[in-house]
Amino acid sequence: MGTKRPCETAQDVIDLVRRCTPLYRHIATPGQHQALDILSEYVDLDVVDIPTGSECFTWRIPAAWSVQRAEVRLDDRVLLRVEDHPLTVQPYSTSFTGRVDRDELLRHLVWSEPQPDAYAYKSQLAYQTDIRRDWLLSLPWSVVQTLPEGLYDVDLRTLWTEGTMPIGEATLPGMSPTTILLVAHLCHPGIADDGLSGVATGIRVLRTLAKRPSRRYTYRLLAPPETIGSIGWLWRRRDLLPSLGAGIVLESLGNTAPLAWKRSYPGDTLIDRVARHCAARRGSMEERGFRDKVGNDELVFADPDFAVPMVGLQRWPYPEYHTSNDCADLLQPESLDEAFNFIMEMIDILESDTVPRRRFVGPVHLSRQDLYVDPRHDRRLYIEIWRIMQLLGTGRSVLEIAETIGLDVKVLNDYLDAWRSRGLIEDLSVNTEALFARPRPAWLDRMPWDGKEPP
Repeated sequence: MGTKRPCETAQDVIDLVRRCTPLYRHIATPGQHQALDILSEYVDLDVVDIPTGSECFTWRIPAAWSVQRAEVRLDDRVLLRVEDHPLTVQPYSTSFTGRVDRDELLRHLVWSEPQPDAYAYKSQLAYQTDIRRDWLLSLPWSVVQTLPEGLYDVDLRTLWTEGTMPIGEATLPGMSPTTILLVAHLCHPGIADDGLSGVATGIRVLRTLAKRPSRRYTYRLLAPPETIGSIGWLWRRRDLLPSLGAGIVLESLGNTAPLAWKRSYPGDTLIDRVARHCAARRGSMEERGFRDKVGNDELVFADPDFAVPMVGLQRWPYPEYHTSNDCADLLQPESLDEAFNFIMEMIDILESDTVPRRRFVGPVHLSRQDLYVDPRHDRRLYIEIWRIMQLLGTGRSVLEIAETIGLDVKVLNDYLDAWRSRGLIEDLSVNTEALFARPRPAWLDRMPWDGKEPP
């Protein structure tokens, strides 16, 4: 990856997030491009630029948008300026200059009563530019409650121009083209944990994997604007769709809420089984359904025209969600480390799984081979040795054997290492393409464009 800024520890992740948080990051804004420039200092990054106005399936990429000026005054008192926080102006607000009474101003304000000192985030205008143009500002609830009757001077100037929606894409090739996606959205201006912590953790994962001499799978990190960015990426990069095996959506990983994982839409795929196995090692980790709690870009990839199984990793709900209190100071190193370790455990299972084949006949004389397990040291493994012997050579992988008998895959693999060293088993490679195989979408062959250039 060449010489890059460090991203090996939780503190490195926090430092990266802190740099990007103040930027006005949304679908097609200068801050989105600036954030990707920063990310490229940590990982080799390709930027997929989609021109504004592009028709991506049934979605249209909105214009490039930026805030030129924002101020609200009551007489000589300045109540709001865009310099106060990026969330003072909600994304894709239209320009407005004029005098409004208190009731009219309130119709154009958003706030968070549970976080009374914070600015709130509402994204609906950005996704409704074809059908609704309006302006929305944010003030803390503690300020809103004190607004007196009167006439308020609003000076809001926003710029709508042609441009591009940028999507960050970082790829680590493996021996197989079958690809595991890590997806975390880069948008949400002025917000740290929701999105950014997932992007930075994904970079940490790639940096860790890059140190390995080889990888079984290809890994690709996506940092798109939420929803529309994934749709645009699938439209532009549709040539990659047949190689997409599965993915993990990384959402709000640094706060103090318990870490939970969400099933994919099918719910029973290999990526689900691996996540479930890793969660079981932790005992109390919550497993959520595909549509439970907060949803994210897994909803895009689950569409039957794409059918990429995506599990989610998230800490939600948390009080600061969608407010300016979701800042870099909220991030906890131990929370980020826990999420990172969970992802790496999943990847390690995918990377190391093999199909053991017997090179012995009949029950093995365990004591003679120094394979006997003293029940005083590990009673569970002692009880299951006979079943392990019966399952070796049946075509099941180590993960499948561990699932069948209810053992930790790492405990089983460590034990099988002793069998390997004595020449009692040999490992056959798993068929990576077959593990993640799914029918090629018929619509791919009907589309005249190969995905390299816009039509």
